[in-house]
Amino acid sequence: MEDDIYHVVREPEFTALFMLGTDDAPETVEDVDAELRLPDGTRWSASFMTLGAIETVMNRWRESGEYGGGVFFQ
Repeated sequence: MEDDIYHVVREPEFTALFMLGTDDAPETVEDVDAELRLPDGTRWSASFMTLGAIETVMNRWRESGEYGGGVFFQ
């Protein structure tokens, strides 16, 4: 069943399916992708990150040269 591989949040305005890794807990995950489904049938993808996860990525990019002054992170 689809719900077995996602953490699902259902609201009247949307359904969000958070794609957690096998070791992720919804309460503590810091970086997660999601699919948002609207009542009209449209679907959107999104990524959610804590400020700490963003800092980790930006620091790694700065060291690796991928950083680009932050222009690739939106």
